[in-house]
Amino acid sequence: MSENKCYSWIVSMRAFAASAIVLLHVIAGWIIEIPSGGVNGIRWVLDCVIVQVLVRWAVPCFVMITGFLLLDPEKNIDLKKNLRYVLRMVAILLTFGLLYCLMESAATDGFGNIPKTVINSVKNLFEGHSWSHMWYVYMLIGLYLLLPMFRTLTKFADKKTYEFILAVLFCFTVVRPTVNEISGMELEAYIPISTSFPFYLLLGYYIRQYGIKKELSVFSIILGTAGTAVGQLFAFGNQPDNLFVALYSAGIFSLAMNNSFLEKAGKNKIIKQISKYSFGIYLIHPLFLNVLNKVFGIFPDILSTGIGELAFYIVAFSGAFVLSWILGKIPLVREIL
Repeated sequence: MSENKCYSWIVSMRAFAASAIVLLHVIAGWIIEIPSGGVNGIRWVLDCVIVQVLVRWAVPCFVMITGFLLLDPEKNIDLKKNLRYVLRMVAILLTFGLLYCLMESAATDGFGNIPKTVINSVKNLFEGHSWSHMWYVYMLIGLYLLLPMFRTLTKFADKKTYEFILAVLFCFTVVRPTVNEISGMELEAYIPISTSFPFYLLLGYYIRQYGIKKELSVFSIILGTAGTAVGQLFAFGNQPDNLFVALYSAGIFSLAMNNSFLEKAGKNKIIKQISKYSFGIYLIHPLFLNVLNKVFGIFPDILSTGIGELAFYIVAFSGAFVLSWILGKIPLVREIL
C-alpha cells in the first residue's frame, strides 16, 4: 500500500509481523492437530511458553498499523475509497476464503457430490467457517465499515476524550475478557463491542499523535510478556483480547515507531519485498502447513526440538512468499494482495 512509503519502520514491522504470524501458526497449528500424547518436556516449554509468547504481538500490531495510517484526519479517505477497502476484503473471501472452504469440504465429503460440496462451501464461507486464519479478513471488513466513524472521532476528539474512549474500550474489551477467563466469571460487557480490535485501531493513531513514554512502554513489555508467559503455562491468555497481550503489543508498537533500526531495515530490498507481500503471506502460508499436517500427517516432532519448528517455518514462509510473488504478477490478483 502507498501509505507506508514515508514510514520505513512500518515496512519493517509488517515484514516482521508476517514472519511472527507464520511462526505462531507453525506452533499453534501442530499443537492442536498432533495426535493424542501432545507435546511435553523441553519442546513444550519452547513451543508453548517461549515461542508463542514472543510472537503474540503481531496481530495487534498489524491493527495498530492500520489505525496509525488510516485514522489520520489529513488523509483523504472518502466513502468511495473506504468502500474499496471493504470490497477488497470481500474479494479475498470470495477467492481465497471460498477456495479454502472448497478444499475443506472436499477433504471431508469427497468429490462424489460436487453440488453439495459447493453449497456447503458457500454456506461455510458466509458463516465464517473457512480456514481459521481467515477470521482476520472478516474482522477487517467490520473495521473498514466503521472506519468513517473512527475517523470522525480522531478528527474532533481532544486528547482527554480520546483517552477516555480508549480506557473504556480497554476495560470492556481487554480487561473484562481476561478477568472472565482467569476467574471463570461472566462479567457483563455493558457496551455493544465484542472484540478488542477497535481499541487497537484507535490506539495505533493515539500513539502516532501523543506517543507513550519510553519507560512506560518498556514496563508494559516486561509486564505483558511475563503475564502472557504465565497465561501460556496455565492455558489462558493467548488471544489479542487478553490484558497482557495488549500491554506488550502496545509497548512494542510504541518503541517501534520511528525506531532507527527499523527505519534502516525498512529500506532493505528483501524486507521491502516481504512487507509488500505480507498480506499474501498471511493468506497463503496455512496452505503449506495443512498439506504437511493433514495430507502427509507430519509435524515438527519428526525432527529434534527447535529444528523441526524451524524447518516447518521455512517451508511455510518461503512457500507463501514465493506463491504470493507469483500471484502478484497476475493483474486481478495483484489488486487484492
